[in-house]
Amino acid sequence: MIKLTPHFFAAIAASLLAACASPPPEVTASVPLLIEKATYDASYLSSNTANQLEMAAVGSVIVNGNEQISVIHQYVSALGMPCKKIIVSTPAYAPYKTAACKNDEGWFTTPSLMPIEAKKLN
Repeated sequence: MIKLTPHFFAAIAASLLAACASPPPEVTASVPLLIEKATYDASYLSSNTANQLEMAAVGSVIVNGNEQISVIHQYVSALGMPCKKIIVSTPAYAPYKTAACKNDEGWFTTPSLMPIEAKKLN
């Protein structure tokens, strides 16, 4: 039978710590996560609306025909693009939240992670 002495516990602790001290194996990616020139499956805003959105501060309302766009938040996306959280309102549909971001090609509305269901207002 093994005697449970302080030396025994010290030896167990040293062997456990030695296993944790070695670095993990180096791993290389075989598939790039981001590509140089990304394309976006999104709707680009008209130049008039994009120019107004560019200048709009939080709390601003942009009127585009019968559509109103309210800016409620500004942020920088994980890809480094300037974005604005907006609420789009029209007379025929209930208001909905989405985001608009800007890349080299202009401002575009981002697809929602949650489906947006347009609800007719009678």
